[in-house]
Amino acid sequence: MTEAQAEKPDWGLWRYRKDLKGGKYLVLRRDGTVFTEPNFVLGPNDRASYYAMLAYADKCEEFMNAGDTNYNPEYIADCRRLADDMLKLRMDTGVNGDPGKGRHRKDHPKVIEQMLNPDKRVLAPLEE
Repeated sequence: MTEAQAEKPDWGLWRYRKDLKGGKYLVLRRDGTVFTEPNFVLGPNDRASYYAMLAYADKCEEFMNAGDTNYNPEYIADCRRLADDMLKLRMDTGVNGDPGKGRHRKDHPKVIEQMLNPDKRVLAPLEE
């Protein structure tokens, strides 16, 4: 554990903190609209992300084999490939994240405003 990690308090998921609004990440769709449904962003520095992606791929495969046409072999293979890519990056960099710890970056007010006002274009307008 690094010194910076030791200084950060233990936290749960950011979305459930009473002292924060908007969660940890602003997730945008390709068309620029804010994704407002509950979501969970996995990054390669989280040691559990590799295993989470593999478990997700396994569940997708189970659903596909049971007849769910929302999943297909290419999608499932890509999920496993992403898991491998995430693991390789973490192994190559040697970085182990600290997802259960508090903040260490300063919030950008415009990003927070966009998170809290998903239907309003707070960030720079996207060109059509």
